[in-house]
Amino acid sequence: MSALSEKVRVALYAKMNVAGVTALATGGIHHLVAPENAVKPYIVFNRQAAADVTRAFQNNLIAENDVWLIKAISDEDSSTTKEPQQLNQDILTAVETAIGNSLTLAGGSETWNVERVSDIPESIETRNDRAIYYNGFLLEIWSH
Repeated sequence: MSALSEKVRVALYAKMNVAGVTALATGGIHHLVAPENAVKPYIVFNRQAAADVTRAFQNNLIAENDVWLIKAISDEDSSTTKEPQQLNQDILTAVETAIGNSLTLAGGSETWNVERVSDIPESIETRNDRAIYYNGFLLEIWSH
């Protein structure tokens, strides 16, 4: 991961780690993978791909366009009032609201644009006789 992408990761976490999100994703927000003992529901996020990288003079990084995955994960015991699929949707809506369309990166630079570009359809996986529900979206983030 480039130094710029690391700054984006830190800024994304900070934007998601707010009461409007963590009240729903009570198991926390995790980069790459949640700990084995993480309580559901939770969020996992990671950089999926570098779309464009702009360099100049001596190979200095000028700008980067990355795609990030934001995923909500729950199970049938995650809520007593909502189905897992609805809970995941509510978590993702709260995340999208919290992130908005810009990020401030360490060092004071800002992203040019943050845009939801694709939805990740829900999927269900069985682990230890438990149904685990996943869905999410992809963000494209232009930063400099």
